[in-house]
Amino acid sequence: MQQYPSASPLRFNEAGGVAVSYIPVMEDRDRTERIPVNRRPTLHRLLSTGLALVTALLLMIACANEQTNDLGDGSINGEIHHYLTGEPLSGATVISDDGNSVLSSDSGHYSINVQAGTRGLTVSLDGFESADTVLEVVSDSAYTGVDFQLLPEAANTGDLRVTVTWDSLPADLDAHLLTPLIEGTRYHIYFADRGSQTRVPYALLVQDDYDGFGPEEIRIYDTFTGNYHFIVENYSLDTTLTASGALVELFNVFGKIGEFAVPEEGEGAYWHVFSLDGETGTVVTVNQLMNDPPWDSSVHTATGKPCALHPEHENR
Repeated sequence: MQQYPSASPLRFNEAGGVAVSYIPVMEDRDRTERIPVNRRPTLHRLLSTGLALVTALLLMIACANEQTNDLGDGSINGEIHHYLTGEPLSGATVISDDGNSVLSSDSGHYSINVQAGTRGLTVSLDGFESADTVLEVVSDSAYTGVDFQLLPEAANTGDLRVTVTWDSLPADLDAHLLTPLIEGTRYHIYFADRGSQTRVPYALLVQDDYDGFGPEEIRIYDTFTGNYHFIVENYSLDTTLTASGALVELFNVFGKIGEFAVPEEGEGAYWHVFSLDGETGTVVTVNQLMNDPPWDSSVHTATGKPCALHPEHENR
């Protein structure tokens, strides 16, 4: 039998695929059947090669996905409310700077998935000013309580109403409002000078009570930059402020935005209840009793002239 050189072995590449080559084979001259030399790859070899290539491709995709996911994802959850009323806002758009976005639910809740890293979050809703924040998001972490309060566009902190109610005694509690500087003058609105709705200081004592229970009411129709201060005076002194059960409530056009109960301990005929930022609408609770009034000679009446007693107060 005459033999030809031995066939070269199959070679495999690093990915496990077959490196195909035409391989010479032996020929047996004593047999009538000849074995062809350098024949094309069989179907089996083609299928094996294709499977290996597909496997390698899948491995490459998996590796790429693994590298991409190294950053990981995080989630941010919270609620969106009306700045002035506290009501939940539905349909607000919450968008991350990585392109993800969601809408708030009927209860004002939202949940958004974001990529890890420094993420900017912006909330917007028609008719409201947008709000935003920046968070450092760690991979596979959840952040809760990331809440937003949206302020209505062109919201005016004016049209405010402050009321005072109390028990039968003291018979007379008086409401006082001190304004910030308005055109160079600081004003004092109270029973002796009720103020004005249509001119400076655009604040008015609309109801005065001096036989128990109240209410006394001051309205602010327009606000100016600086702090407003609201004070309650125990004018009749027939019992203490701490025993009066006095309650101050603050309202705007959307409803009640503040409630303040008189302290149960302390002394003094004056109760400094709260201050209000005329530009931002921010309310700061003071809730302090004091023996002396918190105003001085720099505070003028609403007319800028000496006080003239209102008729129902002339005999006090």
